[in-house]
Amino acid sequence: MEKNGMSLQIINPNAAGIDVGSGIACGPRGPDCRKRTLCVYTKDLQQIIDYLRAHKITSATIESSGSY
Repeated sequence: MEKNGMSLQIINPNAAGIDVGSGIACGPRGPDCRKRTLCVYTKDLQQIIDYLRAHKITSATIESSGSY
C-alpha cells in the first residue's frame, strides 16, 4: 500500500475492521474488500460472522466513531 510516497507492510491479511458507531465492517483488503452495514439483531450479527468466516477473517479490530 502506498500513499504520498510512504509504504506500509500488511501484517495480518486476514484481519477486518469494524466501526461500531457507524455500523460498518470492512475486510479483507484487496479486490474482495467490501463494506457491510451492521445491525444489532441476532440474525444480522450472524450474517456478519458468516461474511467474516467466508473471507477467512481470523481477527478483527473494533472501534466506535460515534456515541455508544
